[in-house]
Amino acid sequence: MRTETLAAVAVSTFLCSSADAQQAPGDAGAAFGEAGRLVLMVGGVSGVFHAEVTTEGEVDGYGSSVDFESSTSVTDISILNAGHASAEIHTFVAPGVSLGGALQFANRSQESQASFDGDEQPDRDQKEQSVGIAALVGYFASLSPAAGLWLRGGLRFTTGKIETEDYDSSFDTLALAAHVDFVFPIVDHVAFLAGPFFAAIVSGSTTIEPDGAGDTQRLDMGGSSYGAAVGIAAYF
Repeated sequence: MRTETLAAVAVSTFLCSSADAQQAPGDAGAAFGEAGRLVLMVGGVSGVFHAEVTTEGEVDGYGSSVDFESSTSVTDISILNAGHASAEIHTFVAPGVSLGGALQFANRSQESQASFDGDEQPDRDQKEQSVGIAALVGYFASLSPAAGLWLRGGLRFTTGKIETEDYDSSFDTLALAAHVDFVFPIVDHVAFLAGPFFAAIVSGSTTIEPDGAGDTQRLDMGGSSYGAAVGIAAYF
């Protein structure tokens, strides 16, 4: 009887250990979105980024009132470049439900096109420096033992300045932002993320300070950005 009891305990222990071993890989995908998880993430370290920004309005102070329009369209393929990177922190307040925020700095050069009363002006180089902060709510779903899908969306406020040969400007924008990231845990508490993103300006304005003749002008600003990027996250 004693021998049979010991054998039963041994078999039971072995089966439990085997079940745990089999579930462990499956936990990798689901563990990322467990309630109470804290996620520290660096996003946008590499990827394809496209942005289109327009500035338009009526400009006074050049001897008459003219319609001003400026547009910038930029496509950038970035590999391990901090120019598009963001630092993010999130916490899962319930299974799969996250709340968090992101901070992003940008410092880049690009070309813009402008027109006065419909007359096209020569393309001009411009330098942009900006800082953005976002509030995001998300939902994570485990897709397999080794992967998950993390959807995040919210509002992003960005403020910055642009310098050109003809004028300097400062701007403020409020945008709707969305991220769709596939999450791949690679080692304990570290995951690789990859997926598309999209942002659309819902409210924006820019203050232009011309070099030389002309008064300071405040104009409307709009646009959008989209692409696909990768990042890395640590979760605890």
